[in-house]
Amino acid sequence: MAQEASGSIRGSVSAAGASAISNASISITNKDTGVTRSILAKNDGSFRIPRLALGTYSLTAQKEGYQTVKLDNVTVKIGNATTVDVTLTAGDVEVISVSGARISMIDTTSTESALNISAIELERIPVERSLNSVALLAPGVGGGGRHGGVSFGGSSSAENAVFINGLNVTDPQFPTGFSSVPFSFYKDFQVKTGGYSAEFGRTTGGVLNAAVKSGSNEFDFGADVYYTPGALKAKGRVAYDNQGRKTIDRTVSQAGNDSTTASIYASGAIIKDKLFFFALYEPRLYQNEYSGSSEKVSSEANNGFWGGKIDYYLTENHRFEFIAFSDEDETVTETINLNDGSLIGSETSNTGGKNYITTYTGYLTDSLTVKAMYGELRRKDSSNDASTLECNKVQDGTKLGPIWNIGCTTSTYAEDKTNGRDAYRLDAEWQLDDHLLRFGMDYEERFTEQNRTYSGPTATQYTIYDVSPGDSLNGEVQSADYDYYVFARTRKNIGNYKTKTSAYYVEDIWSMTDTMTLTLGARLDEFDTDDVGGVSFLNVEKMISPRIGYSWDINGDGESKFFANLGRYYYPIPNSLVVNEGGGTVEAANYFYLQGGQLVDGEWVGGFTEEQTASGFTNLIPNLGPQIGSNVELASSPEPGADQSYRIDQDIDASYQDELILGYETMLNEDWRFGSRMTYRKFQDAIEDMKVYHDWGDCDSPGTWLIGNPGKEITLNLNCNGTQQLVTLDLGKTQIDADHSKNKTGKDIGSPTPFRKYLGLDFVLEKQWRDDWSLYASYTWAHSWGNYEGGLNSDTSNNVAGWLEYGDDPMYLVGGYGNLPNDRRHTFKIRGAYAVDENWTVSGSFSATSGAPINVRGVGNPYTTDEHYYMNWICAENCSGEYDAADRVYNAIPRGSWDRYDWLVNLNAKISYKTSFAGYDTRFALDVFNLLNNQAVTRIDHFLTQTDSVGAENPGFGEIKSIQATRSMRLSASVRF
Repeated sequence: MAQEASGSIRGSVSAAGASAISNASISITNKDTGVTRSILAKNDGSFRIPRLALGTYSLTAQKEGYQTVKLDNVTVKIGNATTVDVTLTAGDVEVISVSGARISMIDTTSTESALNISAIELERIPVERSLNSVALLAPGVGGGGRHGGVSFGGSSSAENAVFINGLNVTDPQFPTGFSSVPFSFYKDFQVKTGGYSAEFGRTTGGVLNAAVKSGSNEFDFGADVYYTPGALKAKGRVAYDNQGRKTIDRTVSQAGNDSTTASIYASGAIIKDKLFFFALYEPRLYQNEYSGSSEKVSSEANNGFWGGKIDYYLTENHRFEFIAFSDEDETVTETINLNDGSLIGSETSNTGGKNYITTYTGYLTDSLTVKAMYGELRRKDSSNDASTLECNKVQDGTKLGPIWNIGCTTSTYAEDKTNGRDAYRLDAEWQLDDHLLRFGMDYEERFTEQNRTYSGPTATQYTIYDVSPGDSLNGEVQSADYDYYVFARTRKNIGNYKTKTSAYYVEDIWSMTDTMTLTLGARLDEFDTDDVGGVSFLNVEKMISPRIGYSWDINGDGESKFFANLGRYYYPIPNSLVVNEGGGTVEAANYFYLQGGQLVDGEWVGGFTEEQTASGFTNLIPNLGPQIGSNVELASSPEPGADQSYRIDQDIDASYQDELILGYETMLNEDWRFGSRMTYRKFQDAIEDMKVYHDWGDCDSPGTWLIGNPGKEITLNLNCNGTQQLVTLDLGKTQIDADHSKNKTGKDIGSPTPFRKYLGLDFVLEKQWRDDWSLYASYTWAHSWGNYEGGLNSDTSNNVAGWLEYGDDPMYLVGGYGNLPNDRRHTFKIRGAYAVDENWTVSGSFSATSGAPINVRGVGNPYTTDEHYYMNWICAENCSGEYDAADRVYNAIPRGSWDRYDWLVNLNAKISYKTSFAGYDTRFALDVFNLLNNQAVTRIDHFLTQTDSVGAENPGFGEIKSIQATRSMRLSASVRF
């Protein structure tokens, strides 16, 4: 049920003496829509009704010669099976009993690890209104770090998938993002942390599974508003750089930094018991203002969300659903120079898009169910203001520079991009005696239409740095004849790219005995990515994912189970790699001395050519002196549609993760549940662009930049003496030849294989909402280690999967062993709610997470001369002056050995009041986030040396870059007519 926006009801029918009753009639009725479905139990008394709309049902079980049993409140949750065991008593069939059944909190046949929580439950507790905040409620889930998002089981935040009613709404290019839907649109949530069935793939992290609301026979109209006033945000700490300049100031009032969302919705029946609608509109207003030492940045967004759902029951056996929503958004950001009040830059960005989902569910027989889905996702991302197009970004990176941005724009990119997904899916379930066969296929086309360049007419970004005479820079010794140098980086990404993914799966859920269930499944995936010319760029086939699960109802009473799950999951490279390597890309980074120019009293005098633009901006172009070192070409794509088999591994292995889960759950009584789980994961076979320095003998050289699996064999289609042939090189033994100038060892240097391992132990204690209170508590001990984080790199600013630094130099992986960025050893989570009376409810949530490792890094390494990358070594001797790269002496700084960040502690509180006003149901609430106003540091500048400098100390090392959000308050009100 991993991509399912529905649920199911399963159970058994037996006599009072525990003997099974065959062919009993089971009828269920949706209490909101009145839709009824009936089936006959099997010979062993078991029954299952799959793919039901979410909601509350009444269930009736009857058999001639027995009293009829009826249950009024059977809840169906997303992706979950509700277990109902019915006991019939011999007697008058006209008598209806409401007590001859048991509903279990535990599905004793499931081997998945998941947290189910409804919008109603979330309304009781203090939680931010975002899917990531919902995910963080689950054990084993933590913050995603530098690049945002969340981390499941040690994975990077770029490896998750977000589904809304079966459609994957994750960004096809940068998976940390996904479509933004208001909470008021959602009905139910499921957070899957592992053990997925064979119908699910394309993720090595976790799954956020959500379903939107539906209409019912009762007309419903309501409105709600959520207001977070800036004036009620607490003041926080101040951070200074190592020169004593203020970089973060949270002591100033946040008045004016308000955020408001308000929504109105309506739902009901167009045709009773048959055709239903739900519609919502949310006009959104967001305002934010941030002041640094010399700049003030203010942002404002004011765009409405709209969405709706239609449910049509042609008959009780045929259901159609149609969903449409738009999260298009426009944000205007202005940057003001606090020294003179002038406008430094103004940027308008557009994000989001329209999404459509159409689904058919057919109950063809009592034992055969099919479901078909088609969905469209569109996500736009553009920023093309005049200053962005006309002004190159120029930055001051010197020790004495008064401000960072000194050009006429603060924008890094001029961008016009659309990411999209067209998804087709067919699923079937066929019940055959003790076997439930599930099978299906899904096909997706992901596309990226991109026009992205650095700001300015030349698409070049300039940064000014101090010269360190005698120190090495780009392979040359810095000259004392100049005071400053310029790092000039040019970047262009222009083109249309498409990826086709297909999968077929089959799964057998076998009820071996009354208490034991064995799940056997397999999935076949294929990925095929086209370059800018529409020619296949990267193709990976025959990815077979075996899945096996075992569940044991220990006492045979449905109140405790042991379960195990073993499976393989493949990670498809997002469109980010082909956008950078599949044509239409130019990227270079070069170094020049600044010709003239001095800092006088904090202001630049000379050194720049000023150009007046058409819109009246003054564009600064640094006067470039002699070039330092050779050109550094980071990417230069072939012509559109050109054959790239000469540089892409023809036998490439897909990235995948193997996962083992062992768990135990038990009901302590009818309200309390305890669970424990052990999870082990191993991720391997990364796909990366790599620098390979090798003499290919009689074959034409494929160039330096190749695409394949670091540390494994690479097979290329090369021209050897006029004949095309496949040539294989073992990168684990040779990525840099022994006699190459980049090699300082005199021996071939190979790369280790990237890998990530995770071991986690989760313990959960839960009391469901009854007697007016609930509680959920979890503790997780976890360890994540290896030399590869995953689909992004938190040690740098790089979030382009497949285009990370891991293949650029073998030593990046050799020196990268240790505790990974998402290694958080201890996590405590507690949340609960208590209804003081019928009007007042108080609740709270608490989390405490031990700090992530600080990975301190320097430039260079003892084995290669490539000094462009931060690695886990620091130069100790012969670092500057007239020394050759081979003379340098380095000390290792093992990953994560420096220190850890402080514990991240967060306490939230909520109080809500419900009443009837003028005959309408109303609710008022106050949420307080980070009640204790903790101010833990979440990121520092961890680079010991300056950019591309072996010996020059980084003056910003240790400076605070990110701090935990200060205390804030949210006021809300809702009314239901």
